[in-house]
This record gives sequence, structure tokens and C-alpha cells, in this order.
Amino acid sequence: MEETHLPLVRERAQAGDRTRRGPVIVGIAVLAALVAVGLRVIYHEREYRSRQPLRHAVSLAKSGKVTEALPVLIEFAQKGDVPTMLVLAEVYAFGIGLPYDERRAADWARAASATGKLNTDGSFEYGIARAYMSEERGAVDKDRALAWLKRAAEAGNRHAQEALAHGQSSR
Repeated sequence: MEETHLPLVRERAQAGDRTRRGPVIVGIAVLAALVAVGLRVIYHEREYRSRQPLRHAVSLAKSGKVTEALPVLIEFAQKGDVPTMLVLAEVYAFGIGLPYDERRAADWARAASATGKLNTDGSFEYGIARAYMSEERGAVDKDRALAWLKRAAEAGNRHAQEALAHGQSSR
């Protein structure tokens, strides 16, 4: 090739490099997006599989086999699973398949609140108090309702505080 055409060849080669970069960059971006989606799918699949024992335990509990489900529920709750902590709190608070145990119920409710992943305004405790005042659960239990109402008020629940201030044990 002649020396005079060399700058023209270089210019065309550089222009060709620039025009080929666009599709390459797009290809890399698409590949990166596919890898990210694939990793997310893998993560969710592992998460789903790891919770299989919990789903089985919940099924057992719903069918009335709470004592069989209890070890798995406790295991997940001890690992920081907030919904499981709340399930245990309700199981003990209402004596569902186990004897009523206000201390354990309160412990699990406090543990759930301590994670920082839960509204800690006493709403959970207030809900238990209201349930004990509801005839939908069966017999009204004013003593247990009052105990949970006090816990809710101590946690800062405005409705519980107002109910106690007015001498009521439900709202």
C-alpha cells in the first residue's frame, strides 16, 4: 500500500472500531442483565426450598398438629423469621394446640419487635386483647384481654392507652 493512502486506511479502521463498539456494548449489557436475572432466580429458588420445612410445619399446625410443628417453628423463629415469631406468639397467646402461656407469647412478640422489622407500637398485643374480647373466638376472657391490653399500652398503643384510661377492656 502506498504511503499516501495510509492515513485514510487508519481513519477508516478507527471509524470501524467506533461503529463496532455499539453492538458489543449492547451485547455485554444484555449478557449482564441475563446473568443478574439468572442469579435472582437461583436465589429465590434456594430461598423457596429452604422454607419448605416451615411450610410443612405450618400445614401441620393448621391441621391441629401443633406439637409436631413446634420444633420447626421454633427453629425458624430462632433464626430471626419474624412471621414465625408472630405465629408462635399467637399459638401461646391463644393456647392453640398447646397450653396457654402468656410469658412465652410475650417473649416471642418482643423478639419479633426487637428485629426492627415490625411495627412496635403495640398493635400486635392490642390485636390479641381485642381477640380475647371477641365472641368470635368463643368465650370472652376479660382477664386475659386486660393483661394484653396493658402490654399494648406499655408498648405505646394509643387505642390501648385510651381504653385503659376509660376503664374499658375493649374498644
